[in-house]
Amino acid sequence: MSGRAWLIAQLDAMHRSRGGDWYYRTFAPGRALAELPGVHVVNVDQAHRKLPQILEGADVLVVNGVCSADLLGVIEQRRRAGRTTVFEINDDVQEIQDDNPLAGFFRRPENVRLFRRLAKQANAVQYSVPELERLYGSLNPQGRVFVNQLAAAPPLPALRTEGPVRVGWGGSAGHYEDMAEVAPALVRFVRQEPRVTLELMCSDRIWNLFEALPAERKRRTPVGSLEQYYEFVSRLDIGIAPNRDRGFNRARSDVKFLEYAAFGAVAVVARLVPYLASVKHGENGFYFEGSSGLLQVLGALVNDSAERQRVRERAHAYVSQHRLQSAHAAERLQFYAELQPSAPSGSEPQRLFEALSALEGAEVLGRHLTLAHTRYEESLHDGLVLVQSKDGGERGASLLRAAAELEPQLDLPHLYLGAGLDSEEELLVALVKNPASVQAALALGEHYLARGKLMPALQRFLAAAELAPGYELPYLLAASTMRKLQANKEAEEFERLAQNLARAVAPPPPAPSTRTVEPAWRLLDQGVHLETLNPSYAPVGLLEMILTPPKRVLDVGCFCGGTGRFLKRRFPGCEVVGVEMLEPAARLAAEAYDTVLLGTLESLDFHEVGLEPGSFDAIVLADVLEHLFNPWQALLRLRPLLAPGGALYVSLPNVRNLKVMSDLARGDFDYAGAGILDVTHVRFFTRKTATEMLTQTGFVVEDVGINPDSRLAPVFDGKDLTQLTRVELNGLALSDLRHEDVLELLALQLFFRARLA
Repeated sequence: MSGRAWLIAQLDAMHRSRGGDWYYRTFAPGRALAELPGVHVVNVDQAHRKLPQILEGADVLVVNGVCSADLLGVIEQRRRAGRTTVFEINDDVQEIQDDNPLAGFFRRPENVRLFRRLAKQANAVQYSVPELERLYGSLNPQGRVFVNQLAAAPPLPALRTEGPVRVGWGGSAGHYEDMAEVAPALVRFVRQEPRVTLELMCSDRIWNLFEALPAERKRRTPVGSLEQYYEFVSRLDIGIAPNRDRGFNRARSDVKFLEYAAFGAVAVVARLVPYLASVKHGENGFYFEGSSGLLQVLGALVNDSAERQRVRERAHAYVSQHRLQSAHAAERLQFYAELQPSAPSGSEPQRLFEALSALEGAEVLGRHLTLAHTRYEESLHDGLVLVQSKDGGERGASLLRAAAELEPQLDLPHLYLGAGLDSEEELLVALVKNPASVQAALALGEHYLARGKLMPALQRFLAAAELAPGYELPYLLAASTMRKLQANKEAEEFERLAQNLARAVAPPPPAPSTRTVEPAWRLLDQGVHLETLNPSYAPVGLLEMILTPPKRVLDVGCFCGGTGRFLKRRFPGCEVVGVEMLEPAARLAAEAYDTVLLGTLESLDFHEVGLEPGSFDAIVLADVLEHLFNPWQALLRLRPLLAPGGALYVSLPNVRNLKVMSDLARGDFDYAGAGILDVTHVRFFTRKTATEMLTQTGFVVEDVGINPDSRLAPVFDGKDLTQLTRVELNGLALSDLRHEDVLELLALQLFFRARLA
């Protein structure tokens, strides 16, 4: 490495934010690398107007989060020129969370395969954690783990001994489910500990999980920059990391612990793989398991300031001595030098770096360069986002056309216009400007195929296959087109080729589980559902069916009162009466409801408790009837309570769910602690049988809605549900389906609005 000059380009997916993932995986490592002798680093994203020159001229290209078929050709061209491409994996895209912005993209199997193919085709792969190397390491023999580090650790602030103890968390909207799991317990804890306040830096949706806490016991900081996040963390006494034990979380980093440690907050983290190497329980942080374990640790720390000081000192020392970026930059450069021992011919890193540094939007510090967005990149980014949205197509197209005028030689504005507007003209322009674009060839082929232009479609798919001969998708699309042309023999050959190519990057089958699952029936003796007390949960999809503001609502099975809180926000002045059998839940509901009646629906004497005939405009039965031995009798009793013109709102688990049906076809009907097969359910309904029940008890169904099952996204995403007539899951195939059949198979829950017959 001595005396050699380097140009290392770090390529990110198109973005306008500079959040934590970008900072820790791209910006901070780039800054540290640029401090090494002779190393020039450029941070650039997929939108930048000079990207083609950077892709061609960088000695080392690190691809972070860009999953584009057009990169397949780039990697091969760079390999032939003696230049190195390293693919970075810092998330398990096969286990991506539903709230992640990329969830829809990676729910499509072809996109996961493309991601894996890029990793396989690159010269090497770098990982953010060992768990990702374990999961993806078989794709490429050249790999190295570079864990997240901090750029610096400020001096440890003095321990706060006055005022409340601040327990907090900050993070992205993608952690909604993680926070929802612990929110009920945290609400109880803060209520019971007068010395504690809850501090959150979060989205509206996560903040609403804590609606039941009084305003003076919580404080919210708006989501902002990384610097603002660090300022937020510096105010905490105790920081929590309540990640659920899910595949995606098991492959995340320990950076939350590092941040807490650096700024003086005691870290209390879920006992998960990311923290096992760095957090030493009781020494520099604490583990917890489950909500009760979290409360146990928090309770001990809140009342022991000396323990907090001892642990925070050790945590700060660990970060300062072992986890600073500057101490690890040479490891990365050594890895790149092993991959590319000598500079490629024609390499002029300093000259290209200087030319890029002179551009508008260039942010230069020494030998480190960040290429910020200018008007072209902003127009391209915003135009793409809008043209893909439901209502922003016209505005998005206008921005993309403006980008095309600013940089007329570039193909991306035309590619995004063509794909977004399904425009043959724009896609043809994109191909003229970039004949090597696999994306444009495939998009144009699909455009022709949708219009029955089979030969032009086939030509485009074959052209894409020639551009990326190791990529299975062009062959699959070509085979589908050949079938329509009755060229079945050729189609079979292409299908076999596509299958072989896909098999080369297919994820390995999951290892048999060694975890012992507690039988669901044991929950019946353990206060089932009491661990899920959440005053903020409301069946929003059902409640949005209430179109006319009601004066008085009866919420049967009101649980913690989320329904009433939602209705009172939406319809100010609305009176809500609840019925709830679980006393802890009823106490929480009573904080928001006008009246809460403790007891079961069957045991209540309506007249004695003031539930008079014709006194309610709306009756809500959200996930209640399935728990009753005789739901028909319950509906007959409730019917007289409705006022003329009033309506009944019912949600029910949908047993005609495709996942349940495919499991049943294999002999599985496993009860669980929640969901369609909740162990406390005694009645099961389809749309047809639920409608019959309502009709037989004196109601007319006026509207039906669904809550889609996210587990079925790989089956239904990207498909036109109005045209779908056949679905398949795990060997169970259903055909000759109507649109309403498809919606029901997709549904986790069914929503009904019914009026008196």
